[in-house]
Amino acid sequence: MMTMIGETAVKLLAEVVLSVLGIAAAWLLAKLAQNQRLSSISRAVEETAGAARVTVLELQQTVVEGWKAASRDGKLSDEEVRQLGIMLLRKTMEKISGPAKSILAAAGTDLTAIIRGEAEAFIQRMKEQRG
Repeated sequence: MMTMIGETAVKLLAEVVLSVLGIAAAWLLAKLAQNQRLSSISRAVEETAGAARVTVLELQQTVVEGWKAASRDGKLSDEEVRQLGIMLLRKTMEKISGPAKSILAAAGTDLTAIIRGEAEAFIQRMKEQRG
């Protein structure tokens, strides 16, 4: 009789241990998936920011310098700034990969805000470097 109780206890303990290990493994996999998701989002944001910086430099060379040179005061008009904003978004969106767009959309991020924010920060850094 004691042997039977001992065997039952061992089986029950083994089932509990296996259940706990299963729960721990599921938790660990969930954490790893979350970390992978955050890493993917981070890479997608960096890709977007890089595309925005490249686009700012391209527009500086191909559009801004000419518009400033043609202006009496050497500055851009409000309408030109508005047009540049539209060009910035369009050209940057063309540079961002489909997977990065999908990841950011799934994460609920505002792609336009990332592009504009990075472009503004990059332009500010360029102005500070020129001094």
